[in-house]
Amino acid sequence: MGDHIRRLSYCLVLLMLMSVLVPVMMPANSSELTEESSMQLVSSRSSTLIDVVDWRIGDEWVYDAEFDVEDLIAGGAPGSQVGVLTGQLTREVVDIRTDTIDNVSTIVYDLESSGTFNYNGATIVASGFNVGGDLEVDLEMEEVIRASDLSQITYNMNLDVDFNNIGFPASLVVGSSLDLATLSIDTDYAPPKEIYDFPMNVGETWDTETTTSVSWSGEVYDNLFDLPEDSSESSTESFGIVGSGNPGVSYSGCSNSYNVTAYNATSGAINGYRWWCDSARNDAWWHQSIDVGADIDFRLNQYNPVARVHEIDVELAFPAWPLDADLGVWINVTNSNGQPVANQDVEFRYEVDEDIRTVTTAANGSAYVEFDTGHSLDASPTSDDYASHGVIAWIPSTEEIGVTTITLDENLVEIDLVAVSSGVSVTRMRDGVSQQLNAITGFNSIPGDQLTFSVPVQNQGILSSPATTLEIQAPDGSTSQVSVPSLGALGVFTADVSWTVPANQNIGDVLIQFVVDPAQSVTADADRSNNQGTFSMFVGRLPTASIDPVIPKLTFDNVVVDASMSTDPDGGTVICLFDYELENGTVESIVSTNCILENHWENDGEYLVNLSVVDDEDDVDRSSVLVVINNRAPVVNLAVSSSSVKVGESVTFNAQDRSDIDTTTPEAPIDMLWMPPDAPNGQPYDCTQGLITQACTVTPEVEGTFTMSFRAVDDDFAVTTESISITVTNIAPYNGSIQLRDVETGAILESNNMQVWHVNEDQPLELLGFVEDSPNDMPSIRWEWQPDSQVDPSWFETTTGPTSVVPVSWAENGPHVIVMQAFDDDGETSGTVSGWVMVHNIAPTISTFDEPLPLWEDARTLFTLEYSDSASDMDSLVACWDLDPFINLDQEGSSDDDCDITGSTINHKWSEAGTYPAIFHVTDDDGERTSQMVNFTVRNRAPVADIWVSKLAPKAGEMFGLSGNLSTDTPSDQENLVYRWDLDTSVDSDGDTDPTNDIDEIGMEIWVEFDKPGERGIRLMVSDEVETSTKDYTVAVLEDDSGFFSFGGGGSFVTTIVIIMMLILAGLLGILAWTSLRGRSGGEVWDDVAGMGFTMEQEAPMAAPPSAMFAEPVAQSVAATPATTVEPVASSGSPPVPAEGLPPGWSMEQWDHYGAQWLAQQAPPQPQPTPAPTPTVTETTALPSFTAEDDLDLDF
Repeated sequence: MGDHIRRLSYCLVLLMLMSVLVPVMMPANSSELTEESSMQLVSSRSSTLIDVVDWRIGDEWVYDAEFDVEDLIAGGAPGSQVGVLTGQLTREVVDIRTDTIDNVSTIVYDLESSGTFNYNGATIVASGFNVGGDLEVDLEMEEVIRASDLSQITYNMNLDVDFNNIGFPASLVVGSSLDLATLSIDTDYAPPKEIYDFPMNVGETWDTETTTSVSWSGEVYDNLFDLPEDSSESSTESFGIVGSGNPGVSYSGCSNSYNVTAYNATSGAINGYRWWCDSARNDAWWHQSIDVGADIDFRLNQYNPVARVHEIDVELAFPAWPLDADLGVWINVTNSNGQPVANQDVEFRYEVDEDIRTVTTAANGSAYVEFDTGHSLDASPTSDDYASHGVIAWIPSTEEIGVTTITLDENLVEIDLVAVSSGVSVTRMRDGVSQQLNAITGFNSIPGDQLTFSVPVQNQGILSSPATTLEIQAPDGSTSQVSVPSLGALGVFTADVSWTVPANQNIGDVLIQFVVDPAQSVTADADRSNNQGTFSMFVGRLPTASIDPVIPKLTFDNVVVDASMSTDPDGGTVICLFDYELENGTVESIVSTNCILENHWENDGEYLVNLSVVDDEDDVDRSSVLVVINNRAPVVNLAVSSSSVKVGESVTFNAQDRSDIDTTTPEAPIDMLWMPPDAPNGQPYDCTQGLITQACTVTPEVEGTFTMSFRAVDDDFAVTTESISITVTNIAPYNGSIQLRDVETGAILESNNMQVWHVNEDQPLELLGFVEDSPNDMPSIRWEWQPDSQVDPSWFETTTGPTSVVPVSWAENGPHVIVMQAFDDDGETSGTVSGWVMVHNIAPTISTFDEPLPLWEDARTLFTLEYSDSASDMDSLVACWDLDPFINLDQEGSSDDDCDITGSTINHKWSEAGTYPAIFHVTDDDGERTSQMVNFTVRNRAPVADIWVSKLAPKAGEMFGLSGNLSTDTPSDQENLVYRWDLDTSVDSDGDTDPTNDIDEIGMEIWVEFDKPGERGIRLMVSDEVETSTKDYTVAVLEDDSGFFSFGGGGSFVTTIVIIMMLILAGLLGILAWTSLRGRSGGEVWDDVAGMGFTMEQEAPMAAPPSAMFAEPVAQSVAATPATTVEPVASSGSPPVPAEGLPPGWSMEQWDHYGAQWLAQQAPPQPQPTPAPTPTVTETTALPSFTAEDDLDLDF
């Protein structure tokens, strides 16, 4: 590997030397055509490939924008007329930062764009009206672009489409403005989408492979259009630089821009295009389509770069280099005056291989770096090279950047002059209009066109090529030469030559051939097979537009405009574009491949149809025809209320079914006139409503045929006359019908498609009967009803009058049949009319209620719910409470329908805290059940701690009893209370910094003694399953007087008083002892004494044996001094359980805490130093049994 690197280095040095010497040795040539030919040299120029540019924060581009939303609006509101909105878009670099893209640290640009576009005088169809106003679109865009190659990472667009300044009277209906759409379109590309494959030249193509994820959101007025679904799909999009030239934008520096066109790699359909302007460091023209039906064109108006504090030039030793080889790069930093900047830290970044390092510029402002080019591919594969990657110099502190592109090539040569046929650009001038032709539009012309060919020559080697010549052969065979200067590595020379197509040029392809270095003077050219290029151009003729005359038609007739005889003289196919006038004066366009237009017009008039015939070369010929549409007469269809009536009955003729489909006044399409026949008196019958209304009611007086006529005149004065006849005779009642009306609401009930009414049981209703008859019979119509002919056939109702109303209701669930018959005064009947009713059971209802208040444990609740049903069901309702809705106790139905408590009231209690759901359900006689869940919340009641002491003032060394049996809680918690004692609240024996929470003893009843006089604070902690209550008691320990009279100190007055009190106390104790002897029945002393001044219900001791009661009670002294204090045994875990098992009455929890202490007590006693007197605590599982005398010793 080392030899390979050395040989490669030697070769590179030789190449560099040759790149310097070869141009010196070759002669210079001029850039003028050397021979006479039909082509004229317009200009020539030398350049390098278009490389990636760098941006700065604050760089700004202002674009003239055209926003075409006609398809978007008209697609959802046909008939709308919207032109192209115009405005300006400002695009700005707002940040340069690093980001992680595809797990690689990457420098990116953040761009923000905004603009407002307007079109005044638009018309849209909204809420059925043509609404005029001003259309406004607010556009905001956010982009993230990779700095190394300007690839797109994210592209987010927000659109707000408003319709403002709506005029009267439409503003009364839709308001003065409409928010037509608010859209957000978020697009992500992974990997980033390479729209440009730097370095670029005309004729280059590449594919971009990426996954595009698009998210749509927003709101659209009146479903104007549908938002596309969110999508994420992988695709390959093809790009090509199809030409160079002037895109025709306002910014003057973009006369030589590059057309980069994107198209679908599969179908070839164009997706969009951009014109890259190198001098503006951005797009000169950017065309974009949005899926919802909008096209946007941005044309550069201004380029406003910020002042560069530093210019950072990244200069590669060679612009192209082999794979996996070292390449040198100079990073040159200058200030705004062009002076070198020394000692500047610059970050070198070859991001594709994650080669990132910091270098410092020398005194000349340069830093030199060598890096391994690697072999990474890019996301834009092309046949021109292996890959291309950005090389970046970055000053993080000032967020400034310089960038260039390294091309990796496996087939590098020193010099290779290439005639780039695919890079030829053509500008066509026809009728004073210049058009840039490319591979997408096609290279086509007709006689008289002036064509300018831009013919490129490129040196695809890495050394400079010598000067030479370019020979160009015109289509007529004449040749000419132009001088080609020395070209640097990957340098490009372009000759612009013009040719005017002769008037007699034959139809077909013509060739422009060109050869670089025709004399083969460049001996170092590595591949002469690519020195010759050929460019083909088609010369055709304009198509011929031919359109047949159209005979006049009536409104709404189908009109065929035939232009199928249009032809293309050069043999291609043609398509036709018809632009035709509409009734409202607007123009509609349609493209037809068979050159036939079919349409109808809704109003008479003359309508111009313009035809544009387009051939395969996009050449156009035009023609037109005038279509004449004549008025269509109005149409009238008369109707009559009855085709046969009795004498004396009125009959109504109706002209409601009338129309003039081509009217311009739809609110009054025709003028009407009734023409009745003459009555017996010789005068026309009178119309009740008048002669110029829609309906005419008359009363015939003569039997036979009665004929009524009607005349209609439309807005074009066309007249239509129609007549209708009826028979006048005697008739019986007819058209009997039944309706059912709700009494409470007065609403007529609708039957279903089976002609069945559905009602509720006991619902108050009215049967309504209707028939038709002569007016003189109607008041005397007799109605006979059977409201329940099947279930209760004996139920009859009879009424008289023109209509019948019968109150009814049904109490029984199920189907019922109604029968009705009407009779006139002649006994003629309408026949029976039946109706069907399905009566539905009404489910019981439970009234709304407030949730019950929380309860204490063992507290009884009394809670009642109210319920109701229809009147006929109330007596049979069954109400129940299911106290456990999750268990099916009766093994019937579901788990929530048990009947644990009958009735609407629950009287129950719960012993444990929690939430108890109960189901209250009510069932009627049809088995329909209604239920409600009621949650009963039971709360824990905290225990109340209390202490009983056997002696209020014990003496030092005297044993006395403490009991918590006066503590209280709810009955269900009482027997499970836990009692813990802290026997000295001034000492923190467990080391937790709180002296009042030590657990010195456990148990309801304990015996203790203190060996020192003084006050002791004692705390009892009583806990149920949730809460803990405490009770503090201070015991005053008296000094041991070792004799009955010694405590007083002689015969002092105090001693005398104390002796007297003791005698009184002894007497009281004697009485108490006598009482105890009489009343003792196995109880304990604890049960006979009230505690601490409170009288409460006593309960027997319930505590388990305390942990200290491992052996017979023995008074045990503990030294009071720190040196002899017995500390609790520190345990690192639970001690092993003895082989015979846990001590009797012990739990495992007790063993975990006190097992080590128990084991220590069982060990043989060891000699101990005599301790100072300290309190001794003795506890037993049950208090000792005392005689009456013992009671005297313990009482106080």
